[in-house]
Amino acid sequence: MDISKFLRTDEDYEPIDNGRWLPVSEDDPDTQFFVIGMQSKEAQDFLKNAAARLREQNGGKELTSEQLNQITQECLAEVCLKDWKGVKNNGVEVPFDRELARRSMNSRDKTFMVLVSGLVNELDRNAEKYVEAVTKK
Repeated sequence: MDISKFLRTDEDYEPIDNGRWLPVSEDDPDTQFFVIGMQSKEAQDFLKNAAARLREQNGGKELTSEQLNQITQECLAEVCLKDWKGVKNNGVEVPFDRELARRSMNSRDKTFMVLVSGLVNELDRNAEKYVEAVTKK
């Protein structure tokens, strides 16, 4: 294991903070989501504020795992997912809509939430790959 993976520079955080277009799958490269990382300043601020608000509602007690899941899902929908392209409904392209993203994230079918979470995690884990891809162009 290379320790440098844990010692990121500001340059390494650039794609996490500013986001990247990522394909939802290799089989469908035209469908892409623009996401920022969960480690981004914006996401971390959201999570910190949401946790403080819930802790206050809990009378100062620690958050439950259900509450932690709730604020994580909210962060994915409200902060990390910024845009999409190639998303269709019955063959017709659907423009990005925050409310639709929110509803999709909170549906009983967790496929959308897992998809967005996977892309955000990919960006967080492999940010340096996305820095190199931009700087090599």
